[in-house]
Amino acid sequence: MENQKKCNFNLLACHNYDSRTGTIVGLFNSIQLNENEVLSFDLLTIMNFLNKQYETLTIFYCIYNVEKGANTAKIINKSVFRRKNGVAGSNGRIRQTTMQHLSNAIKSIRISNMKFTEKGDYEVRAYVFWDNERLDITSKEAKEVDIDTLLTIEDSLASVINIEIF
Repeated sequence: MENQKKCNFNLLACHNYDSRTGTIVGLFNSIQLNENEVLSFDLLTIMNFLNKQYETLTIFYCIYNVEKGANTAKIINKSVFRRKNGVAGSNGRIRQTTMQHLSNAIKSIRISNMKFTEKGDYEVRAYVFWDNERLDITSKEAKEVDIDTLLTIEDSLASVINIEIF
């Protein structure tokens, strides 16, 4: 087990995340759609790595209506990270750790006024690519990536959250 590479990704939805203080307000997995059929919320990705050496990590986030299937999927964000040893603290400070080759971070993306024309169960998926893996995808902007191609790369699927919109 020595030097085993471990990676953990978790997606959370909340009403608000303050990256300055690290405060998470209103975690949810169900949310009521307003009369304008739009929602705003923060999507958090909590990442932990042990003995995983990388320089760049690219994550594509997509969302779709579970009942309607993958044909409703759309990419909502692309995030690129540069590796830092240590534990990410508030205000961008990296805290020290006793473990060699440990890094973790919380990445927040704000979903603002996203239109939902239907209630139901939705999945948000995070697809992860390391360093120069799949440059045919990672070198593109989110709007240029073919969603059907992304959905077929199952070994890059790192995390999924299911959100009920009622």
